[in-house]
Amino acid sequence: MGGYPESFCIAMAVKQTKKIKGDLAEGGVYVGGAARVICEAKGNRTLRLFDTFEGHPKVNKKIDICHYKRQFKASLEDTKNYLKIYTKTLI
Repeated sequence: MGGYPESFCIAMAVKQTKKIKGDLAEGGVYVGGAARVICEAKGNRTLRLFDTFEGHPKVNKKIDICHYKRQFKASLEDTKNYLKIYTKTLI
């Protein structure tokens, strides 16, 4: 998760969708930083989170010099614990 500018943009995007019916979703949860920002802004809507928690698969270094295998690997249990205070959040 980035800093204040990124968090602010995410929160404002969520608030702009408040009149749209339905659940919210995030793909690529990592440790839950953006999910926490979404939870603070989502109101009573459900947030569905999707991630393998295994990190990136094997990376072709000829075309991607910025990433590596297992980058962004995270613990499902740690992420659940980090977000446990938020209701209507499904991982």
